[in-house]
Amino acid sequence: VCILTAAARAGAAGEGTLAGRLSALLDRGEALYGVVPEGRWRELTGGEAYLDALADALSGKLRLRWDAAPGVWSASPLPPSVQVVPPCYIGPGVQVGEGSLLGPHTVLEGGSTVGRRALVQRSALLGAAAEERTTLYGAVLCPGAAARAGAVLNEGALLADRAEAGEDAILLERVAVWPGRRVPAGARLTASLTAGGLKPPLAFGGGGTLEGAIGAELTAEALLVLGGLLG
Repeated sequence: VCILTAAARAGAAGEGTLAGRLSALLDRGEALYGVVPEGRWRELTGGEAYLDALADALSGKLRLRWDAAPGVWSASPLPPSVQVVPPCYIGPGVQVGEGSLLGPHTVLEGGSTVGRRALVQRSALLGAAAEERTTLYGAVLCPGAAARAGAVLNEGALLADRAEAGEDAILLERVAVWPGRRVPAGARLTASLTAGGLKPPLAFGGGGTLEGAIGAELTAEALLVLGGLLG
């Protein structure tokens, strides 16, 4: 509910807020109306709430304008070795690799790809990619996002538009990667990545020597941690 008092309108600078947008419409003389919607209200303010709504839709608890009954709806045949646990929705142009397990409560929107031997449960790929051997449980991948081979995304994890989880990376519960950000291969992400990127883990080369550039991979903090571990 937005009550446009005189004070609220005076403080609603620009159209970046609901009050600001409504004030701008009133200033232009546009008509504003109130509508009482039918059905059930769902607040989709996060990945978990979004997945809950998808699960209700797939299970038939929400009335939607589509012809899919609860079960498995796929726009095209899947490879015989793919196991699908209903309910699931698989849109047009989706590619699923052999030996994968999908569902339950999984949505693959048009253009999404799932690699060989991937596990995708209670997750949504919105035109995104989950490469071979990835494990997604309760994750949301936005358009253009990618989980590289062997990556693991736990419940509530989110890859925003064009974000990437590198090969064998692990995202813990409720971790979000913001648009265009990348989690390096082998990294373990415990908090949301909102800017820049993570430094890759320390790597040992031939003869047991550390590899990397001083000040980049080989930072003072990383070397202190390593020294503490080695005693």
